[in-house]
Amino acid sequence: MIRKLESIIFIEILSFILLINTTDLISRSYFSGDNIKTACINYIYSQVNDEIEIKINEVIPHQNFEEDKVYARFLGDRNSLKGNTHVVVEFLKDEKILKRITVPVNIKIYKKLPVAVKTIFSGKLIKDGDFVLKRIEATNFNPEDLISEDEIIGAIAKRNISKDNVILRSFIQSGNQINRGQKVEINVISGAVRIRTSGTALQDGLAGSEIRVKKDDSNVILNGIVTEEGTVVINITENK
Repeated sequence: MIRKLESIIFIEILSFILLINTTDLISRSYFSGDNIKTACINYIYSQVNDEIEIKINEVIPHQNFEEDKVYARFLGDRNSLKGNTHVVVEFLKDEKILKRITVPVNIKIYKKLPVAVKTIFSGKLIKDGDFVLKRIEATNFNPEDLISEDEIIGAIAKRNISKDNVILRSFIQSGNQINRGQKVEINVISGAVRIRTSGTALQDGLAGSEIRVKKDDSNVILNGIVTEEGTVVINITENK
């Protein structure tokens, strides 16, 4: 009876070993969870140009396929690759999708952004020294609201910007009274005579600065002074 029981146990163990070996022989494509994770991170880096920090906390299951030459394809909307999101991984053979999984990821985006070093009051011209560039997590900022250093200098604050606040595009307006290409009113002064006409600004200009303008219906280019009202004063005598 004992020998018979031992024989049954031996057969069961042998059958289990054969089953394992048969499975290994049939399975020809294997993707470990760690390899999928590494490939997913590399994919994100290839899609996002900013400085980023990526975390994948969940364990990714191994993927095993009976077919040979199975390959993985990663999918993700570049604009959505930030914050708590996911990357889709497709496993294909000959362009036929065999399986699709999603990998939850957390992506933090960092940028060097302008930060006020003191309170900048509404209506004040922003100068170099009013802000510094700092490495800031910008994951939740609207990309269209982020501005460069060059765009800030010479701009005017539309609202009070508190110390240590990031300066956004919506906080400022152009400091130019006149912008290049803008149609402007020109006041031509010759002695006691003042003539009002119109033209096109050939340069950007703050109030009090000198810019070049071209009179409408003429190729004449004159120099004029930008006023606080956004007009240009041309002194004929000075332009002779």
